[in-house]
Amino acid sequence: MARKPYHHGNPHDSLLDAADALLAQTGAQALTLREVAKAAGVSHVAPYHHFPGR
Repeated sequence: MARKPYHHGNPHDSLLDAADALLAQTGAQALTLREVAKAAGVSHVAPYHHFPGR
């Protein structure tokens, strides 16, 4: 069975971009993976899928 492309496009890069933006706004102490996922427009489990080592 062929894998379907992500409906989001490139979640890996979107998560990194969102994390950079949130770091600039809130700092590292307030950064959560759930907020990064929300800002990137992906599910709250996507960061764990794309970055297994957190």
